[in-house]
Amino acid sequence: MDTHWASSIFVLIISATSVQSAANLYSYGTQEGDLIVTQQNDGYRQINFTQGFPFYSYLFKTAYINENGLVSMLTPVNQATWKEPFPIDGTKDNNGDGMVDKEGADARVIIAPFWANVDVSEAGRVYFRQINDTEEDVLKRATEEVRTCFLPEGDFTPSFGIIITWADVSFFGHSSSTTNPRNTFQLVLASDGRKSFAIFLYDKIEWNAGTESQGSPEYGKSSRGATVGFNVGDRYKSLSHTRSGNDYNSQSNLPDTSNCPSLEQQGVWFYRIDQTEMDQAGCESNADLAIFPSVGSMFGGEKIYLDGPCYDSNVEILCRFKYNNNELQEVSGERIDNEKAYCIPEPFFLSGELTIEVSTDGGANYQLSATYYVANLDRISSSGVTRANPDSTNWDRSDYDLSVSWDPSEFGDNVNISISALVYQESGSDGPEWEEVYDIAVDMENSGVHNFEGVAVSQVYEENAFGAIRIRETDNDEGRTLWSDVHMLGYLLNDEYQDNPPSWSRRMCDEWAEADDKLPSFVENLFTCPCTLQQAIVDTGRFQPDAECSMFDDGSKCLYHTGAKHCVISVAATIKTNSGSECCYNQNGDLMYAGDTRFGSTGDRSHVWGAEPYQEPGMVPSLSHWYHDVRTWYYCCVWGDDCNSYLERRPTPDCKEYIPPKTSATFGDPHFVTFDGVEYTFNGKGEYTMIQESDSGYELQVRTEQAECSSCNSTDANATVVTAIAMGEPNSDTIHVELNSITVLKFIRKVSGSTEVVDFYGQEWLDFTGVSIIVMASDKGNVHQATITYWDSGIGVNVTANGQTLSVATTLPPSLKDNTDVKGLLGSWDGNSDNDLKKKDGTKLNPDTVTAQQILDFGISWELENSLFYYEIGNHDMYQDNDFVPVFDTPDRSTLPDDLVEEMDRICGTSKQCLYDVSITRTQLWENTLKRPWKHI
Repeated sequence: MDTHWASSIFVLIISATSVQSAANLYSYGTQEGDLIVTQQNDGYRQINFTQGFPFYSYLFKTAYINENGLVSMLTPVNQATWKEPFPIDGTKDNNGDGMVDKEGADARVIIAPFWANVDVSEAGRVYFRQINDTEEDVLKRATEEVRTCFLPEGDFTPSFGIIITWADVSFFGHSSSTTNPRNTFQLVLASDGRKSFAIFLYDKIEWNAGTESQGSPEYGKSSRGATVGFNVGDRYKSLSHTRSGNDYNSQSNLPDTSNCPSLEQQGVWFYRIDQTEMDQAGCESNADLAIFPSVGSMFGGEKIYLDGPCYDSNVEILCRFKYNNNELQEVSGERIDNEKAYCIPEPFFLSGELTIEVSTDGGANYQLSATYYVANLDRISSSGVTRANPDSTNWDRSDYDLSVSWDPSEFGDNVNISISALVYQESGSDGPEWEEVYDIAVDMENSGVHNFEGVAVSQVYEENAFGAIRIRETDNDEGRTLWSDVHMLGYLLNDEYQDNPPSWSRRMCDEWAEADDKLPSFVENLFTCPCTLQQAIVDTGRFQPDAECSMFDDGSKCLYHTGAKHCVISVAATIKTNSGSECCYNQNGDLMYAGDTRFGSTGDRSHVWGAEPYQEPGMVPSLSHWYHDVRTWYYCCVWGDDCNSYLERRPTPDCKEYIPPKTSATFGDPHFVTFDGVEYTFNGKGEYTMIQESDSGYELQVRTEQAECSSCNSTDANATVVTAIAMGEPNSDTIHVELNSITVLKFIRKVSGSTEVVDFYGQEWLDFTGVSIIVMASDKGNVHQATITYWDSGIGVNVTANGQTLSVATTLPPSLKDNTDVKGLLGSWDGNSDNDLKKKDGTKLNPDTVTAQQILDFGISWELENSLFYYEIGNHDMYQDNDFVPVFDTPDRSTLPDDLVEEMDRICGTSKQCLYDVSITRTQLWENTLKRPWKHI
């Protein structure tokens, strides 16, 4: 009898709550809408996911629920039990597309809550059902449980799932009329499409093996019991439960154990399963420190949860934050329970990557450390306090109705809060600092909203007329703190301002202009603006979008540059004066000049992103810019009427001296356009040098793998595609970017011999040592396009995911023009295309007469000597295949299917690259996005 059955369902494992048990199983049964897998021994049912389920960095579209206590991917596992420990053999991702491919009829990609020889032919049932947003209570439970058991996953919210329940099941070979051992357990899988979690729930375990595994026919007890855990089937990746394969006495106690004591529920085990490194709930005495969140604001004040190690009741927790190995601050931590603790940092006056070191013995030793990122204030959408109608002029004067709101749950129950206004002091007694100047509300109920009127405060005057609103628990200076945005404090300025704002502002503008003229000149040091919007977008190595006015951000207001379509900011501050250029473009793409409009492009005395080493006057990200450039703009241009005085001192960095960068492109199967415009197709299979620049030590490397062709005679086409790139400089972090079926683009940072996956969930810009990564296009945290900019060399790389390939556009700054030390597949930039096809040994090929075989030999000559790539398994040799022979020319049209020829004509026209790609891979990649980098050249 055929016992398998296919049903198309939303998949992810989650469960319901109406049935209570020792393990508090999710609700199940036909009354909950469950389906029954089978009542045949060794039976299974197939489920087809409507979206891929993430498991071990792969997306799976099909799963099989097996009667024998497991779920397998791709193909059913008919074997009743497994007597060897994980890992076991199975499947591989042969073509590098992130989807696991079949290898034989018994693929071993397995999630096994209790893999043993179950028999439901006479008694017991295996139930399952899909879960989606129609079962809000179930999803809510899964959300709360995962967040409780995994502190770093505080933003996880599952959107789909499935519950599988093995209810009162017996074992194969049971033959006693006097005994009736039964097992009841569940598997819940939950995912948001990006992260996935598995929950094993055990209600009762009364047997652990069938008779074929030496289980007794009366009781099903064996010294070698059920297999419990995960196997990805590549011979390497797996995770076994601590009691997997144990004897009956050990496995029968599963309902009385848990790896998440914080849940206060026995019989439950939690795992995060979407990554290559499995993460399980609970703490370990020697575990590495994991923190959540890993990115915070310069304001500080947010709880940073410390996860991984165990914290006994006698710990004394201290957290210290370091930048470039220099201590910034030390704060006390708080123990929550044995698994969890947190600390709350004070404000920072820098941005970038910090090290958080944690001591559990009062500072005698700092045994734990992790990386924490401080984001510039213009890159954090909110720090907790929202001003009502922030653009209203009510905020410019006292005695007007104002309102702020916040999430009261940030402070817990029965807590009173106080609201204060603080000003920023650029030159405090200990350097830059925040100073409290006014109590808006003291010891009030934590209601989530407060209405008030502005009032003149003598401590708010021309030097400190901007700041922020802070809310924190009353009489708890070290507790959770919420902040508003930085804004002008017109509603608190002193009586002198309130009596006559225009007159006061005009006088302040005059006084500022006189003082500014006495400071060192910075205008001549500014980077000149690109002349057009198109140039500004392409020049990724020297300019990046202004978060306040970006065409790539629907939430941008362009408040300070009304009428602008897009603004960019020079990436680096000037060396001598720490200044920056802000270049804005109108709807026609033309540079907006300050001489034409007060909303035009400006030179800024203090770069909005600050300057190393930060924490000093003129160098603090955002705040020094507010002090020198924004505050004074209000005096002269918004509250006053002498904007010309301001714009004379903050002129547009004129574009007449601007020299555009040079762009190269790599796209398709794969096609290259060098810096001097030579076009060629190189279908080598391996890892190669695209750019090598000896002055800065910058190198860009590319990995190509065989392209997939689903409609070809074999699964792969005789052509290659770009699947990963890696780049770095000697004094900077190395960045590896690869295609990933879950996150689309996957970023891995290599530094000091270690690696870490860069998670952009909720972030669009991260600065590392010597390099920035800026997200240009994303969807629900999955990155589709990004720009990587190296600060020393000024080289920018724009990478875009296009189906099964990456498109790469690289820009060289003018400083690298005519530099003979720029080498590689992309040639050099000297205006001479004749030397672009230069092999590593210096041999030049003539672009006009070169053959396809010579191009292949040229490309292979640039095989890597020292790889920058990250290898999860293997090394460079695993990817390099110099014997691979590609198809050099587009096949004769008469040999191709008629429908494919029609598609080629429709998509490609006369484009040779497009005709080649579509005919070889038989996909529409070109039509989707492959022309994007080409349009920038």
